[in-house]
Amino acid sequence: MRYAVVGCGPMGAAAALRLAATDPEAELVLADRDPERVEEVAARLRAGTGAPVRTLVGDTGDAGFQRTVGGADAVAVALPWVAARPLLDRLVASGTAATGIGRPPDDGLAGLDEAARRGRTRLILPVGLEPGLTEILARRAAARLRGCEQLRIWCGGIPLNPRPPLNHLALYGDRLTITPRATWSVRGGVLVRVPRFGGLESVRVAGLGTLEAYDDGMLPSLVDDPVLGRVPEVSQKTLRWPGYAQKVRAFAECGLLDEQPRTVDDSRVAPRAVLDDVLAEHVRRRDGDVDVTLLHIRATGGGDEDFETATTTVVDRLDTDGLTSMARLTGFTLAACVRLLATGLPAEYGLHTPQEVFAGRHGDELLAELRAAGVQVTERVTAGRRPAEESLHHFALTHPDSNHPDPNHPDPNHPDLMETNA
Repeated sequence: MRYAVVGCGPMGAAAALRLAATDPEAELVLADRDPERVEEVAARLRAGTGAPVRTLVGDTGDAGFQRTVGGADAVAVALPWVAARPLLDRLVASGTAATGIGRPPDDGLAGLDEAARRGRTRLILPVGLEPGLTEILARRAAARLRGCEQLRIWCGGIPLNPRPPLNHLALYGDRLTITPRATWSVRGGVLVRVPRFGGLESVRVAGLGTLEAYDDGMLPSLVDDPVLGRVPEVSQKTLRWPGYAQKVRAFAECGLLDEQPRTVDDSRVAPRAVLDDVLAEHVRRRDGDVDVTLLHIRATGGGDEDFETATTTVVDRLDTDGLTSMARLTGFTLAACVRLLATGLPAEYGLHTPQEVFAGRHGDELLAELRAAGVQVTERVTAGRRPAEESLHHFALTHPDSNHPDPNHPDPNHPDLMETNA
């Protein structure tokens, strides 16, 4: 097989390392516009696995760059959506299968299904942690029930030891992902727009502390899914250390997230650029920083006497190779997807969602691979009487000093993780 990974930042590097580890005979093409970055990842691959690696330096808009990348059996695009979409258009036009981590705007996927069918190829989008793995596992949880009435999702990557002023780190370079955008919930079977950083609730994490959760992350296309689209109540929230959402809302209210330049002392400058520059030293990862990523999904449904609850919990942390947990979960999911595409799956040409492709056996294989890489994944289903009030939510977080590292067999005396005031 020949894979191409475009974008050698943390997520692309994690995907490339995983591809080399799981398919050591494959040829890898690493592409990036930064020569130092692409060579650094290539050197890690050659030293660690001996995998055959080629490097390509250039811009995604260059015809030569596109031709070389398009020669792969499948391409993983680890770029933001604005940079990824033109390359994806070129790849499908040339008949190359591709996937990517970029979060599209609400109408960002328009035209890609028709283009992929016309190019007789396949796209799987978007594929990362959120969106991507989150939707895969949400659909698995909902499908386990005879009828899912409510689906709640919490997901977030946070520093294990937060530092002020924001108690958060930039896990995608030096820029925080705080751009104002619409987010969504499903209430009474109706898709409704909700403000990002709203719907605040407190979450108690045993062994970690109290976090906050706010509305964020949900794609409106979720309602088009044949399983998830039938759930009448869906919420999706991001986890952070307390106070983060309030500070970001203050930035927005002051106009500091505005991308439009304004004149200051005869110079044109965007408020967001100034904010990013000021915050960079505070949110940039430093040696010794450890991140932990938590994903918890709770699906419920049934009658008073046969009430069912399906929960899924994913926990990961910075590994010994320096890959952040966010990079691992994003990159490893991306790698599994690009390998699947290279085998000619899914069979039908066009645009596919990750939760569609990784249903059933392929989903089982993905979770087995994540577990083999050290990611904690727990799936449970319980049944009984419908509770008079919504019960507290629990999942297990293992710390390095824990005596019980297996999340599937937690210590009954060890406090479980998650309880929320919602």
